[in-house]
Amino acid sequence: LHVIGYYLSKGVTFEEDRWQDRKLIQKIPKYIKKYAEFFCNLTLQHYSFQKYDPTLLASAIVMASRVALNVEPRWRKELTILTGYEDQEVSECFEHVFKYYEEQFPDHGNRSNSPKNVTDI
Repeated sequence: LHVIGYYLSKGVTFEEDRWQDRKLIQKIPKYIKKYAEFFCNLTLQHYSFQKYDPTLLASAIVMASRVALNVEPRWRKELTILTGYEDQEVSECFEHVFKYYEEQFPDHGNRSNSPKNVTDI
């Protein structure tokens, strides 16, 4: 999926994006890239993703990477300009990618509940 490399080189995070209700930290673009590479490898391993146009799958991988990192919003008008796809057009493929991810890694979303302070112990 060379298309994802193109999208990443143009930038898929933006000044107005939010992460955990704050401005993005400097490392987020690097983490987006790592997640995108991960999702590329994951989708290349299963034939069911071959039905998607490469640009649509790459767009869904961008969305999945943003969602996995809790970057909000999950899609922006700048991404529509970059990819040529509206949020609604990407959603079905994104759902397929993210559902497959959750099936393969069922415990990933269930991180341990670490205490936030000493009164939680």
